[in-house]
Amino acid sequence: MITYKNKLSAAVLLATASQWVAAAPALEEVVVTATKVAESQQTIPLAITALDSVALSQKGIVETSDMSGMVPSLVVSSPYGRSQPNFALRGVSVANEFNANAASPIGVYVNEDYKQFRPTHGMQLFDLERIEVIRGPQGTLFGRNTTGGAISVHTKMPEMTSAGDFHGYISGRYGNYNRWNLEGAVDATLIEDVLAIRAAYTENQGDGYLKNKTPSTIPSMVDLLTTGASTKPVNAVTNEDMASIDDSAGRLTVLFTPTDDFEARFVATIGRSEPWGTVPISNEFADINGDGLTENVFGYSRAMFGLDDDEVVTDQNGKYIAEADDYTLTLEWSLSDSLSLTTITGYQEGKYDIQNDCDGMPIAACYAHFKSDFDQFNQDLRLTWQGDNTKLIVGAYYGEDEVATDNDQTFFAPLEDLAGIPKAAFDALAATTPLAAGISAAMDYAGIAEFPAFNPPVASYMELGSFVAGSADPTSSLFGILATGFQTNSSFTQRRESKAVYAEIAHELSEDLRLTAGLRYTEDDFTLADVRSTFYNVNGVAQFNAIPLAAAANTSLTMDDLEGSSDEVTGRVMVDYHLHDSVMLYASYSRGYRAGTFNGLASQSVTQVTFVEPEFIDAYEFGVKSRLLDDSLQLNVAAYFNDYADQQVQEVVGATTFLRNASGEMRGLEIELESNITDDVYASLSAGYLKSEYDDGVVINGFDIGGNQFPFAPEVTANLFVNWRIMEIADGDLELSTTVRYQDDTWFDPFNDDKTSLNGPGESKQGQEAYTLLDARLVYTAENLELGVWGKNLTDKYYKVSGFDTSSFGYDHAIRGEPRTYGIEARYKF
Repeated sequence: MITYKNKLSAAVLLATASQWVAAAPALEEVVVTATKVAESQQTIPLAITALDSVALSQKGIVETSDMSGMVPSLVVSSPYGRSQPNFALRGVSVANEFNANAASPIGVYVNEDYKQFRPTHGMQLFDLERIEVIRGPQGTLFGRNTTGGAISVHTKMPEMTSAGDFHGYISGRYGNYNRWNLEGAVDATLIEDVLAIRAAYTENQGDGYLKNKTPSTIPSMVDLLTTGASTKPVNAVTNEDMASIDDSAGRLTVLFTPTDDFEARFVATIGRSEPWGTVPISNEFADINGDGLTENVFGYSRAMFGLDDDEVVTDQNGKYIAEADDYTLTLEWSLSDSLSLTTITGYQEGKYDIQNDCDGMPIAACYAHFKSDFDQFNQDLRLTWQGDNTKLIVGAYYGEDEVATDNDQTFFAPLEDLAGIPKAAFDALAATTPLAAGISAAMDYAGIAEFPAFNPPVASYMELGSFVAGSADPTSSLFGILATGFQTNSSFTQRRESKAVYAEIAHELSEDLRLTAGLRYTEDDFTLADVRSTFYNVNGVAQFNAIPLAAAANTSLTMDDLEGSSDEVTGRVMVDYHLHDSVMLYASYSRGYRAGTFNGLASQSVTQVTFVEPEFIDAYEFGVKSRLLDDSLQLNVAAYFNDYADQQVQEVVGATTFLRNASGEMRGLEIELESNITDDVYASLSAGYLKSEYDDGVVINGFDIGGNQFPFAPEVTANLFVNWRIMEIADGDLELSTTVRYQDDTWFDPFNDDKTSLNGPGESKQGQEAYTLLDARLVYTAENLELGVWGKNLTDKYYKVSGFDTSSFGYDHAIRGEPRTYGIEARYKF
């Protein structure tokens, strides 16, 4: 029954809503090019989030990891430096694969040019027009390696004004950890309406947030495992804090419009990055020597050195170096009022060189030095026809790239402490004796009572025992090498060639109903050349070849070239229907394809040198896009189901690395809500729910991971952003922006809470519990001046962003996220 009180309440609500509508201004229209033509984001039947230059500034996005959580179902981590982000979108990711030859399943494009080389994906975040995050497979207009979606970065273009006019800006930031940033751009018109240029530069510097507490000497391994009192010197990286910032980039853009029908845009970007790398937080999980503390298998622990969360001990960690020279030329012809031709040519070259202390201890139990040189060429050509009710795009693509990799790795070097054991202790053993039993027996021979049982870092390498026994002098046993640790050097050159043709048509069946259909055929060819891997002792003396297998070391011996190929037809069908001018429903089916690849981390056995088949996604999506309350409120909702076949996932257990194919399903729901609540208050809420699981019967490393959650696929991600214009001061505005980001429990590998160690001393559970981050920015903006203060992770939450299983060494390898940072900023426009 409707009472007078109910009627009065309803009237009050209606009046309040009417006042809101009257007071709240309309949201600005966001124009994107996700369909290769400029369209309103709200009219495209795709899940798209666009971050323009204002949003990037207000939300404090200055590097790619800042985007994590800002977009529904997007997780970004940068465990190997700011220049190399790992993107995970709707549960599709590169997981914890870290070799340079692997392509991301989230395609990264800058000014529509595809960027293959992952270590350079973070170099372009300065002087931007916008970033478009397109969720779901983009197998038609974008193409290969977009099974999870695409991230399209658009840099600022020059503006045509009167000849001789110029304008620009300069900005700076300074914060704790002695971090500072300098950025600026100058825009000038040289010939009115014909020629303009824009030059931009950015530099970022800062001390590391991980304090290096490595002492000059540490207890020897024998001391830890017996009752001795010996010490050993440490080759420490002295006085250097880890996880620092040291990068710079410059960009020159030329805009040339000699006629009304032709436009040329040339963009050249040069980027450099060389910070001190991050060091894993070595979380040990077993009491090896009975001292009541948890240690790794060598007896060392963080507790031994009294380390806090922001402290590490490292003896070999080095810099993470990435360099790239990038050139893109875009030509556009208007052939008629309805027909245009676009060609995009891109070339990129550079290098990647990182030194990583992967044991997180002042010992060389695990040390890696990865080096790669690369180059890439892309050519995309397309015709676009726009009729009254129909849009047609037809195109062709060609791309080629080459990666030359040279990797050095060291394992179990702390065993050199056992060199005092008589050589006869090892020579008395058969070369076929298992490693753990062999060392244990040798120590018994020498009168050392106990040595912790541990797993060999490379299971396949132990299969070489019979080879050594049959081909080498038994008196120089296999354990003469392994008992003092070993090193590997492996190298290869990978060449890829990709060719594709594509077409997409969108036709308005009626005033409110539109059908879009597209197809793409892609053919990829691969060559793996000059593959070799040599084993050395800890003194750097070559012992034998593991790839290809040979008893005598020969660093010039390589495998025969390997070839692989894959091809696929991908595409999509989309239907959208306008219930109202501002409400659109849509449904779509799309198929994505990630090209096959080689295992770039193979170093211990020819069995690791494999071609991994391509991965595929069949995706189904339903959504609604709406503008309400006189366009002051926008609500977009998307629901999806992904059938994911043959995911390329890196299996890292100790030092053993394989690439595997695994299948599963994802289903999810995403909500994006934004509103101008009043003239002075803007708020946005984005949230994603994701349920991902591997199919039953998927076995990796002897474990059935069926039902497990995909790596980097938290069930819930959410972001709340509020910008409040507090007051007007002296012809300027004082604004407060606040961001709250939430990320649910996240696993870093497919094993989840399964025991992943090879019969190791404990369980390795690589993941991070749910956490929340709080960021804020207070800024005063006048006509040409901005002054502000900012802070990120204001509650100083400790959390991990990446990790993988190193349980063979008795610890977890985990990379922590950034602690609390804060500072001041200024920007001047001229």
